[in-house]
Amino acid sequence: RAAGRGLSLAMSVVAMSVASMLQQHQRYEPRQYDLSPCAGLAAGDVCPALLWPCAIEHGRLTPGAPWPAGAGECTIRRLDGLGFNPTIVPVGPPDRPGGGSSGTAAAGRGGAVREQAGQDAAAGQDAAPWLAPLGEELRRGTRYVAVDRYEANNPKVRCRNPRVHPPKPSSRRGASTGARLYLLDGSLRVLGSAVVEGGRCVQGIWRVLDARLHAVGGALWISYKNAWSSRCVAPPPAAGGMAALRRTGARRAARNGSAASSSLAPPAGPTLLGRAPASPEPPSMWLARLVLSAAPPPQRLRAWLEATDEAAGFSLSDVRADGSLANRSHRSGGGLAGPRNAGVLLGRSGGFAAELTDIAPWTVAHRHSGRVQRHRAPPSFSSRMHNSISPLWVPELSAYLGVAHLHYSAGIGDERHDKDRGEVAPFSYGFRYRHVLFTLPEHSASIDRYSRELCFPTLDAAAGPAASDAACDGIQFVMGAFRPSKERGAPVGLTYGVNDCEAAVLTLSLERLGRLLEFRHESRAGGAAAAPERTPRHHPLHKAAAATAPPPGHRLP
Repeated sequence: RAAGRGLSLAMSVVAMSVASMLQQHQRYEPRQYDLSPCAGLAAGDVCPALLWPCAIEHGRLTPGAPWPAGAGECTIRRLDGLGFNPTIVPVGPPDRPGGGSSGTAAAGRGGAVREQAGQDAAAGQDAAPWLAPLGEELRRGTRYVAVDRYEANNPKVRCRNPRVHPPKPSSRRGASTGARLYLLDGSLRVLGSAVVEGGRCVQGIWRVLDARLHAVGGALWISYKNAWSSRCVAPPPAAGGMAALRRTGARRAARNGSAASSSLAPPAGPTLLGRAPASPEPPSMWLARLVLSAAPPPQRLRAWLEATDEAAGFSLSDVRADGSLANRSHRSGGGLAGPRNAGVLLGRSGGFAAELTDIAPWTVAHRHSGRVQRHRAPPSFSSRMHNSISPLWVPELSAYLGVAHLHYSAGIGDERHDKDRGEVAPFSYGFRYRHVLFTLPEHSASIDRYSRELCFPTLDAAAGPAASDAACDGIQFVMGAFRPSKERGAPVGLTYGVNDCEAAVLTLSLERLGRLLEFRHESRAGGAAAAPERTPRHHPLHKAAAATAPPPGHRLP
């Protein structure tokens, strides 16, 4: 008891000191910061932790200074000019499994991976033919392409980011979706942007959410969530959440929509914040090819989701290894297998190889061939842990690098939110996120190495090395991973959204990444006769997980 009182007092002191530190810099409400990373034993049977030491970088990079600017093992920088939940791909060809570059730079040394910012992307036309239609003027200086989410969706957050704004009413949307594409220079500064547009199946509020970019062969693809439909038909109404729809303007969109667009406006009943419909939802994650072009004068960037007039997109089997459509006129009619946040793995040929749909209690991958792989996740993983990114092949690790997430607190629209306490959650959705880094072998869905659960120092911390007791942002959602070059030893960038309002990039050297992957897991494949593991009883989410855990003897479908 004395130890418990001492721990409680120590945590209170830490919370007060962190709150005092944030007074000078905070841009959000005090309760929208996370002051205590540890909430009980978790992944690796250890306490979740702050990613520390890690340097916070403020201010814009000097023009001509490439990213990453320094040689630090861990840095965090705000991505100015973007919305939230971004992913980034380099213009050059991605590394492929079994490949690897011949370089002599030591792992993690930033000087070995610096590239000249402002370099004309025309030099990389052969590597990125999807950029060539823009013409020399529009693509000049482009080193990266990014996509984000720009329509506000969390009313509890007072977002001051000018790139995030309320959704447009249906009558004024045109062909726009909920994603925006950017051309970035070597310093990750915005050179140009355009709202992603598409056919009638992707027009309207929340039709293209949390898009992830994939450079596949000679084409640029995105995978994304369509919250309302899979075949241009709205799902049945779900209970609750009407207040959230009213705040986001969805009801206004439905009320003001023109006759031509009324069928595309969201219905009055369903909501992202309400409970799931009683009947199973049709596939709602999709692949679509993103076509970039230069609109007539004045020259401006245009991004269009191809072939989205009859369905919201394509499935993995609809796409060849070179990124072209296997059969445009006889598509499968389905989307991706995952319900949300599925990860797409690129294979040795550079094409789509598999889709990572589940992390725990089983790690599940759907191969391009149609084969489904199931392996037990580490037993210390919560059953509420989900995938975050499309895993990135890292030749130096001879494995894919993946990221998984969970959140420890429920927002006001979540059925797990405990309203009996008389407390109102500081966010509309889940918060207090934790992320786990892990590796996957090339041909298996078995997690090999993994980290403890981590949260990142807040962007509002003072510049320089973050303190060991720094706060985390209440919502941190990792969306993508990329590397600045093919040089051996190049660092890894993890892009993530902050508080459904802004974007950031976490840069890790390979040396630091290797130290974070501190645990190993030996798994066996699962089949129809194998029963999934329950969440360990010491895990803080055990009670919630046990309520939905299958009974003893339950068999996988």
